Amino acid sequence: KKALPRVWSDGWGRGRGAVDGGLLVPHSDKRFAGYAPDSGELDAEVLRSRIFGEHVQEWMDEMEEEDNDKFKAHFSRYLEVGVDAESIPEMWEEVHKNIRADPKAVCPTKNTAARKAKAAAAAKPRSYRLKAQTAYTLSQRQHPATQKLNALRRKLGYEDRATAAPGYKQQ
Repeated sequence: KKALPRVWSDGWGRGRGAVDGGLLVPHSDKRFAGYAPDSGELDAEVLRSRIFGEHVQEWMDEMEEEDNDKFKAHFSRYLEVGVDAESIPEMWEEVHKNIRADPKAVCPTKNTAARKAKAAAAAKPRSYRLKAQTAYTLSQRQHPATQKLNALRRKLGYEDRATAAPGYKQQ
């Protein structure tokens, strides 16, 4: 059975959660679960059940009854942390309570100092025209491989070879 995109997908759930959390997000209620196009009304109870994962709870119950092995494989992470079908709405209530208590979107596992340093480095302007602005001599332009070899020879402590190609007079 192929999954089809629906208007009540996760992205719209997050959008509605942002609006419910107090963010001013331009939106239309027509895109949320529970909207009845014939009456033009939004059924808040249907939307609330989607936000709190009651559809996932029903799905977990159905899958557990039909194929317990598939259920354990599919919902293994839920089961690892002790979340079963009955505790999904309570889990989401706890998540919403924690967001209201401290709405900062900071991951406690990430190094904030490293993130700030990376952001500061990204803010510095970079010159993409550096190579085009560098002036090269004729011999440098004609023999870049010899120049690279001479740089390596200097690094190893040897003398440079002539930069002129055979048949050319060195200037």
